[in-house]
Amino acid sequence: MKSLNVMSLALVVVIAGCTDGDECAPGDIQLCDCLAGGAAVQECLEDGSGWGDCDCPEGDDDSADDDDSIPPDDDDSADDDDSATTTDDDDDAQFDCAVLPEPPFDKTRLDAPRGYNDLVFDNNGAMIGSDNSALIIATSAEDSQIYAPATGMIYKMGYLPNGDIVATTNELTIITIATDGSHTVLVTDFDGYGLAVGSDGMVYAGTNYTSDTPEIIRVDPSNGDVTQFIDATDYAPRGLEFSYDYSTLYFGTLSDGYVYRVPLDGNLDPVSDPELLVTIPVGWHDTLEVDACGNLYVGSFFGHQIFRVDANLDITRIMQWDFDNYGHGFEWGSAVGGWDEFSAYVTHPYNGCWVDEVQVGVPGRAWSGTAIGRVVL
Repeated sequence: MKSLNVMSLALVVVIAGCTDGDECAPGDIQLCDCLAGGAAVQECLEDGSGWGDCDCPEGDDDSADDDDSIPPDDDDSADDDDSATTTDDDDDAQFDCAVLPEPPFDKTRLDAPRGYNDLVFDNNGAMIGSDNSALIIATSAEDSQIYAPATGMIYKMGYLPNGDIVATTNELTIITIATDGSHTVLVTDFDGYGLAVGSDGMVYAGTNYTSDTPEIIRVDPSNGDVTQFIDATDYAPRGLEFSYDYSTLYFGTLSDGYVYRVPLDGNLDPVSDPELLVTIPVGWHDTLEVDACGNLYVGSFFGHQIFRVDANLDITRIMQWDFDNYGHGFEWGSAVGGWDEFSAYVTHPYNGCWVDEVQVGVPGRAWSGTAIGRVVL
């Protein structure tokens, strides 16, 4: 079996962008799954028509069977769920957090939206994501157009209080994108990936795996001033997200599956060092999200899976794909634009930057109803 540095391989895969999973350039390599567990590599065929066998240890089969289920199950649809009680006014709607829908969940591939690492929904309910060269705005599953041209590779995004999008990029910058599609560099020389906007309007961003100085920074979007929020030398952060009440910051990591929590005071300053919250079965946590109940969702690059961590810290795998169709990030829908507030909209960077609607049956953190029994993990 070939020996290959995992960091180097990940870089090869990540920069591939929104390509068809069956197309490749001769000599290219990518990760693949082995039936006995773990990952190996496979090389592009000499004629570029597809990928060769997975170079798994002797005794293992060529590769794991393709698995495009969410998650694997004989039943392809979710059971009826009566946990949510809704009315004509979302502000009066209630959701019982003690009754969480269980996978598998129905999913639908959407024609027009695009998403690479992340999505956001604007105040009008339009979905905005990257096709790996520009930001695309979709007003429905069938209609989209360019929102911001020439943005390059966008990693994670959020909204600033003034309505601008803020994003980490592969150009070692944090940029802002105005409503007219123009973009401005906010921070330079920052090798960043994970990003979240705090209740204080500040930008919180973590370093990428290629950074020599693992840390989480706090950025003032009014002037670009940067201060170190957490020295993450001992943690190797990846995705990050706040609890629904902004009393806690969660961040995932590159290896060992560790997910940490950082308790915060009223000024969003840490009150202690990061604390180990839970260990996910696999590492490289590309995305962290929180629902209306306070449950945490953690996506793993190497596992090609998204996990839910509930109030009891029980871990449930709720989505899984084969590698080429991996869901890199997601966001809950906005009822303003006619999307489903109880669905996650998942991006697929290695298969055309497609977006899937996955009916997870739980509203997102921005839901205007009442989540009964919500928690901070």
